[in-house]
Amino acid sequence: MRSLHESTIPLTIAEEAADWWLELQNSDNQTLTQQRISSWRQQSSVHDEAWQKIAAFDMMLNDINAPQCRPISQHVLSQPSPGPRRQLLKSLFGLAVIGSTPWFIGSPVTHQQNKTLATKVGEHRSWTLANGVEVHLNTDTIIEIDETNTLMTFVLKQGEVAIITHAEQHPQQLLKVTTAIGDITPIGTHFVVRQHPELIQVTLLEGQVNVTDKHSLTSWTLQENQAMTLTASGEMSMFKANTQTLAWQTGMLIVSDMPLNSFVSELSRYHHAFIRYEPQIANLRVSGSYPTDDLAAVMNAVSRALNLNYTKRFGIWFHLSEKK
Repeated sequence: MRSLHESTIPLTIAEEAADWWLELQNSDNQTLTQQRISSWRQQSSVHDEAWQKIAAFDMMLNDINAPQCRPISQHVLSQPSPGPRRQLLKSLFGLAVIGSTPWFIGSPVTHQQNKTLATKVGEHRSWTLANGVEVHLNTDTIIEIDETNTLMTFVLKQGEVAIITHAEQHPQQLLKVTTAIGDITPIGTHFVVRQHPELIQVTLLEGQVNVTDKHSLTSWTLQENQAMTLTASGEMSMFKANTQTLAWQTGMLIVSDMPLNSFVSELSRYHHAFIRYEPQIANLRVSGSYPTDDLAAVMNAVSRALNLNYTKRFGIWFHLSEKK
């Protein structure tokens, strides 16, 4: 049995991973560099594991004021010129990959019992955790919480979560939301993360959050009332936050000029039902406030507003069509 700090990653691959990380930080062509890194990672599972460890270590160092990072940041910044700093960073990241950097931890890390929070289809629930963090889950959502004395990590498996943090209550404990595509680090804030099949959407209502692509390590900072999407391939789009993002907490779906096909997709999240429509009406626009727990009432209202026929069968099959 291997010990806790023993690694199966050869030192040569660890150093290559560190070299790639340094090249990415100084690259004038991020896209090309990311493509080259992707090719390097595909050489073997060991190469990919090395890069994943680099990414995890970089995420921790992103918060230079975190207590466990201060010895590192002070030592690196004290170097007199870029050359020694670069070599020191390469050594640090190389050691991080093979699991030999326990010296930088400022205090012992103690693990608490992991917990899972979840909602069923059509359900939304709220919790206030022991550290004061408020967690609100939308329909059909699963998150796992992994907590130590220095870090609380929310792993969003599926669905949508709204989080309100109170950093002043536990200033020594960092908070992070991690998804398959990217990681979100809040700074005393109120934000929402939604996991789509091919992308994540982050909406910031108060404060500030940093969003980091898990693969390229590219980071973006959202300010109040901003939102962004990030795809699995690293494509990012930033836009103004929707003021009705949290309507689901009161059991409502509020939309404005939304295409019918998108509206049906949103509504379907809350029900075990089949909602169908004719292709020619897919782009009709829907506006209004609709209860998420009464599908029949919503179908009646939408069909009247858009002058459509609406049929219902077996209690779970709904169909919208043009009036002949």
